[in-house]
Amino acid sequence: MAAQLLQARLRQYPGVFWVEQGGKKLLCKVCHNRPVDYTRVKSIKTHIECAKHNENVRKSAARPGRALLQPGINFTAHQAREEVVRDWTAAIAEADIPPYSAEKLLPFLRKHLKYGGSIPHEESVRRRHLPQVYDEHIEAVRAKLRGKKVAVVVDETTDRRDNSVLNVVVGFEGQYYLIDCVFMEKCNSVTLAQTVMRSLVTAGIDFNDVYAFVSDNAPYCLKSYNDTIKNVMPNSLHVRCLAHIMNLVGEVWHHWDDFSEVSTLVNLMKTVY
Repeated sequence: MAAQLLQARLRQYPGVFWVEQGGKKLLCKVCHNRPVDYTRVKSIKTHIECAKHNENVRKSAARPGRALLQPGINFTAHQAREEVVRDWTAAIAEADIPPYSAEKLLPFLRKHLKYGGSIPHEESVRRRHLPQVYDEHIEAVRAKLRGKKVAVVVDETTDRRDNSVLNVVVGFEGQYYLIDCVFMEKCNSVTLAQTVMRSLVTAGIDFNDVYAFVSDNAPYCLKSYNDTIKNVMPNSLHVRCLAHIMNLVGEVWHHWDDFSEVSTLVNLMKTVY
């Protein structure tokens, strides 16, 4: 994913940067190979607009045989359009607005927004730009999680077609991130452990950094932790979901009129968690 994000930055800022051998750093061509944080658009834009970079651009342009670069914002008209499209795609994704619904805003944006005409139709957003924004977001999340002590939260649900879906969430310091959403052909103790371990490896999380494993009280979850997960994550503690426990207790008394307040308590617990 990091390699894909680096290549996306090269396409976004043609002729300005290059990637070092090994593909781990984004380096500025005219600033003596100064590394730039490629995970944040703001960092790249700040570097491009800084006085030192523009001075180096002017010096580079004055040298024979060197590609000419316009200083500052003047050479970023195309990049500005690309940034508008990228930020638009990221905004509708964060706001949970489907591209086909956002399509209705295009006439307004194209009329009142500079570079609004650069925003493409929903098919292009969905096929080209949304995957790029997703890759950037996932890479940024992984960068935040590396080296952190984390809690892993798993929950199985079903979609509207009754397919089994397992969500893997990782949290640290009060922040929680969905790192994987997997459609499961079979959801049992073995497949649960395999999916969790594969998701953590993909996210670059060390098993020794997991201090808690949170799940509901389903028998296969308990078996998965006791048989496999606690052995590969030795520093973890199994935390059973309190809301699920309260729901199980509440179901015993749910149909008794004399215990109507139990239903209220269970609903409140679900709201809290």
